[in-house]
Amino acid sequence: MNIKFLLLEALRNLRANKGRSLLTILGILIGVSSVIMMTGIGLGVRRALNSQLSDLGTDEIYIYEGYYSSEGMSAFARLTKGDYDAICSLPIIKDCSPEIGNSYPVVGEGGTSATANLSGYSEAYYRNETLKLASGRNFTKSEVEGAAMVVLPDENAVMRLFPNDTPETVIGKKIKIRDLNFEIIGVLKNSSTTISYGNMIMASVPYTAMTLRLSPDRRINIASMIAFIDPEKTTAAEATTVITALLRERHSLSETDSDDFTIQQAQEYIESTDRISKSFVIFLGGVAAISLLVGGIGIMNIMLVVVSERTREIGLRKAIGAKKADILTQFLFESAILSLFGGFVGIFFGVLTSEILAVLLRSSGQGFDDFSVVISAPILFGALLFSAMFGLFFGFYPANRAAELQPVTALRSE
Repeated sequence: MNIKFLLLEALRNLRANKGRSLLTILGILIGVSSVIMMTGIGLGVRRALNSQLSDLGTDEIYIYEGYYSSEGMSAFARLTKGDYDAICSLPIIKDCSPEIGNSYPVVGEGGTSATANLSGYSEAYYRNETLKLASGRNFTKSEVEGAAMVVLPDENAVMRLFPNDTPETVIGKKIKIRDLNFEIIGVLKNSSTTISYGNMIMASVPYTAMTLRLSPDRRINIASMIAFIDPEKTTAAEATTVITALLRERHSLSETDSDDFTIQQAQEYIESTDRISKSFVIFLGGVAAISLLVGGIGIMNIMLVVVSERTREIGLRKAIGAKKADILTQFLFESAILSLFGGFVGIFFGVLTSEILAVLLRSSGQGFDDFSVVISAPILFGALLFSAMFGLFFGFYPANRAAELQPVTALRSE
């Protein structure tokens, strides 16, 4: 068996049917490029999430109203201002802040309007979180206690509401939120995972201003809060036990009653988000792999047609001494060449389309400023390896069918 001869013969046969070969290659090309693009985007999103979550410390505890289980909410009670003050007064708690969110119409310079995804915090939130200011300053304690009408928009919000200003020149200007003028005291840097939807922008105000000035009932309602423990005095697990006992006592829960609140440690949140992001990447890769599977089936269909068309040729070659292994090898070569060529070109287009998409996202002004796809050598090698394996796998049945043909039967075929 002359491998070189069989390889050259396979190439000659593929060149003789260029149109059919190109269409077959196209199926593998689309499959490989889809796998690379989807996986690269998924890993890019995961890296952006991990970058954002790296700012979270292990000394943070999140408390939410209502108890959620795998079956949904099983008990509910609001977190009151008294609950918040009681938790903040614990010796093991270094700082705490409510976390309140809502959407409001806002108006900037020249009547430019938008919808703001507004977050309400205390000054402690940005003191403990990794505060990334493009300009200006954070809230002060007196501004929070006095429900001061001050606001921290992000860079996207400034660009939308004040197109002629920069984060530096916008300080001191006013944003109208529900017909109330809020003074800009600082501008937050865009987050790598902050996404603006349509006409929506992001901004933060003191939680007291949000509840006492913007909420319709003008009362402080706390749906969730974050507590920063003192790591020198306790651990997150111990603090969770203490806070749980405190809230159960304040909510008059008996030993048989379920919690009517939910407590989550930062590390649990990080691990949960990481599991979700991993599943997201696997899902995207799986969806893209379906197109590669379709390409493999296309190779099998084409090769079956080729075997049918070349039945007499196969019979003649066997009659003059070609072995079963020679026929099998030649048809496998043809399948492998189609899949490998499609794989190489698919890698090129997969990388190209991924980078183009990343550039479009970064220039969209929708919060993807630092987004980049993740394409590594193992991903490229794996995509090429799988394309070759798919070609050989789906090409084996037609190749074996050709090899099993009896010379007499093959020569009689029309």
